[in-house]
Amino acid sequence: MGQHNARKTQCKNGHQFTKENTYVYPSGGRACRVCLRALARKRAASHPEEGPKRAKKYYGANRSKILERSKRYTRANQSRRIDNARRRGLLKFGLSAKNYDELLESQGRRCAICRDPAKKLPMRLAVDHCHVTGMIRGLLCSRCNMGLGMFRDDQEIMTNAINYLAHSWSENPGTLYKDASD
Repeated sequence: MGQHNARKTQCKNGHQFTKENTYVYPSGGRACRVCLRALARKRAASHPEEGPKRAKKYYGANRSKILERSKRYTRANQSRRIDNARRRGLLKFGLSAKNYDELLESQGRRCAICRDPAKKLPMRLAVDHCHVTGMIRGLLCSRCNMGLGMFRDDQEIMTNAINYLAHSWSENPGTLYKDASD
């Protein structure tokens, strides 16, 4: 009977035994993947409480293998993950990758504030935007982007900070705060 089944080109439900649709058991037998998935769905629907238990048991028995497979996948797909994250980030602002690159070129491939070259920075330049209007202002390195955020995008606070720096360094550098023991 085993050799008779080996000659069959489709399962009892009419699905073709193709390379993609055929599961080969360790014993050498084979099964249709479509039918196996349907059987698994039917079993899960009739016993919903068993699914999480089975998954937890499998994970407990195969944790190191699962983690290693996850690490391999992450390493192999790192650039794709970065590209997808970049695409999602740009879509949030209505930018395409082409628009981002054009904006980067128009800024001389530098941060719009500190003018550090983008290639020297550890991360891509962030899209800076007005939180009131949503309009894109430019591309900033992470330090400058966080700096604007820390000053709450408030020009008066930033002017006060500039005046503070100018005063503290131009008058008497290092004498603004004296040692308490004097």
